Amino acid sequence: IPVIKEDSGEIEDLQGRYLVLVKVSDQVGNINVYTSNGLIVEVQEPSVNITGFDSTVYYSGDVPYTVNVSDNEGENIVSGIRKIQLWVKSTIGDETKTTFDKTYCVGYGDGAKDGYTLEEIGEIATKEINETVLASDNNSNNVTVTAKAYDQAGNETKEVSEALMIDTTDPVIEISYDNNDAVNQKYFRSGRTMTIKYTERNFEESQATFDI
Repeated sequence: IPVIKEDSGEIEDLQGRYLVLVKVSDQVGNINVYTSNGLIVEVQEPSVNITGFDSTVYYSGDVPYTVNVSDNEGENIVSGIRKIQLWVKSTIGDETKTTFDKTYCVGYGDGAKDGYTLEEIGEIATKEINETVLASDNNSNNVTVTAKAYDQAGNETKEVSEALMIDTTDPVIEISYDNNDAVNQKYFRSGRTMTIKYTERNFEESQATFDI
């Protein structure tokens, strides 16, 4: 069953469930019909959605998230999800490291299988994965969660990524004075200037307050 593209580049709608019938006859009129187990033609890739965090918010701890994958969402013709790849990368300066990398097999995954029943295909048409970005491994303003999905027909998605920021570094405050010549350990003959040094990785001046 060919999958044909029209001149416009659009895929001709040949998606569907098919049976292959073979009729055999001999010279004396004996006839037999052989029927295949059925096959599905599907040319649409699955959809991937990553939720659970806000890319504009700084997180100070572990960040749970959810990946939802659906094969040919909203359509009757599905082949079922085969596998989902999921990884997390963290960049600090010029160094990028992969802190999480896992492949989730759905159904029989890449394993050998003669075929699925329609009921089995329906059971693997969607998949939800719940994972957590560990703050201890991803203390960075540039963390990405990326997922990619494959279906049983060989269609695959592009990489879908969502960014987040994690900051587990405590701020540091240092106080110093320019005049430390005290009389009786608490009296000064002249004024003294206090310098406050505030170190914070994600400093926002509007969020800093001083109460005297």
